[in-house]
Order: sequence, then structure tokens, then C-alpha cells
Amino acid sequence: MPLAENAVYFFHFVALCLVWPYLPLFLSRYVSEAELGLLLGATRLVGVAASPAWAWLADAKCGRGPIFALSWLCWQLLTPLVLVAARTRVLALVLIARSVFEAPLIPFVDAGVVARASFGAARLYGSLSWGLTAPVAGYVYANYGF
Repeated sequence: MPLAENAVYFFHFVALCLVWPYLPLFLSRYVSEAELGLLLGATRLVGVAASPAWAWLADAKCGRGPIFALSWLCWQLLTPLVLVAARTRVLALVLIARSVFEAPLIPFVDAGVVARASFGAARLYGSLSWGLTAPVAGYVYANYGF
């Protein structure tokens, strides 16, 4: 199994585990329950709609590699911006943009792994990273805040 796929799954799932389980709790400090439901629902719908567009762009223009690199970089840059935007009216735009750039990440990695390596072994690293990160993140957030 190539190390690159293992590392991508491992670190991507660490990043997911640090944000997604706690994002509703964090955002609930700044928006109402109705707004929170609308924001999180909209981000999922945008992500579903964006995935085919990213796939078309990769197939028609430049391949998965450059699209993956661009989307991963933008997703990483937008994630800490959510902390700042939570207090402003641009929160919805930041969350939607983040969802657009997150949309192709796992499908592109999955496609690459299926073509070259053992899919189950690679996804195991994602599961392990989530399992190792979740208790630590929960402890840190509960005791030190976020």
C-alpha cells in the first residue's frame, strides 16, 4: 500500500474529526437553531451538487491531481476562517465555499486508491485516525474550550 494514500486518509480524517463533530456546537454560540440547521443543511446540499462539477472539471480539463491539490488547499485555508466568520454575516458564504472545496476530496482519493491499492487497507487509516483523534479532541474541547 503506497504511503501517500495512507497519509491522505489519515490526516484528512484527523482534520474532519477536529471540525465536523464540534462545528454545530461551536456555531450554536453565534446563530439560532433554525439558522444552524439551514447552514449545515445547505452546506451538505452544496457539497452534493459540487461533486459532479469537480469530476467534470477533472475529466475534461486537467485530471484529479491538480483539482485535488487546489480543493484541499482551499478547504484547509477556509476551515480556520469559519472561526472568524462565525461572528459575521459572511458565515454562510465561508461555510458554502468550504463545502464546495471539500466535495471532491474523498471521491478523488477513493478513485485513486481503488485504481492502485487496497481500498479497505487505505480506509483503515482514516478510521484509525478518527478513532485516535476523537477522544483527544473531545477531552481538549471539553476542558479547554475551542
